[in-house]
Amino acid sequence: MAKRKVLAEILEAIHGIETHAAGKSLGDFERDWLLRLAIQRALEIISKQPATFQTNC
Repeated sequence: MAKRKVLAEILEAIHGIETHAAGKSLGDFERDWLLRLAIQRALEIISKQPATFQTNC
């Protein structure tokens, strides 16, 4: 995967978290299954990409 694509995916995941978590409380997060699932998936994308990025450097 190209470096730019990896970075773009990381930035997109970060932006998604910022956008959808803005104004939400911990209680909102705990009650909203879909929000939790989306943020967990975004965190997976962020955490897996650096390994891919280093391998392709």
